[in-house]
Amino acid sequence: MENPKMWLELATKLNSLELSGGTYALILLATLLASLVGAGLGIYIKEKVKIDTTTANFDILKRQLEQNTEATKRIEASFTEKVWISQQIWQKKYEIYESIYLALSNIKKWVDHESNTIDLHIAPQQLEGFLDSELPEEDEQYIYSQLQQAKQQLEVTMGSPDFQEKQENYHKIFVESIEKLTDMLVIKAFILSNDVSTILEGLPKKFDNDFEDWDELQDYQARIVATITSVIKDIKQCAQRELKI
Repeated sequence: MENPKMWLELATKLNSLELSGGTYALILLATLLASLVGAGLGIYIKEKVKIDTTTANFDILKRQLEQNTEATKRIEASFTEKVWISQQIWQKKYEIYESIYLALSNIKKWVDHESNTIDLHIAPQQLEGFLDSELPEEDEQYIYSQLQQAKQQLEVTMGSPDFQEKQENYHKIFVESIEKLTDMLVIKAFILSNDVSTILEGLPKKFDNDFEDWDELQDYQARIVATITSVIKDIKQCAQRELKI
């Protein structure tokens, strides 16, 4: 059917043979069936090859998809782990900064109390200095009355049990806060930034009360106030930079 020339040659050869009509028909029918079966078998083989190829490609794609899925899962797991670790580090840093800020706040309470106490001691000395200069009698009497009030206030305050209790409590808070900061510099050094360590190192020495006269007392007062103000500001900046808040 697909090759007319082949059928023509076959018919010619059969005509040359002395065959009966039935035999001739059978031969043609068998040849036709064989041709049809051969054609169908060829189509079947071609389609099967296509199907096998498609199946093989599908298996390859399936394996690749499985491999990609596993790789994606590993990447996701690794990313999740890194995010978790980053969150834990952030939380730990937050807690440390919170502890540092609390300790510095307590030190500031002591500094404020110490500064107010120094003001009480300095006031009479300053007023006496005015009396040494030549002043109108009216001004001199006024300053003298203020001096007496300042001395009386100093005596009453320093002798007050409430003041002495506050003095002890504030000093205790100061010592405990300094010890806490010192411990953090040692124990938490692995997580603290170099800037924080630099700010806190040597902090206790800056609060030494090594004054010998009133001028040095005023210098001491100015030093401790400036120190705690500066340290709190610097620590706050470090926390905002590291915690990104």
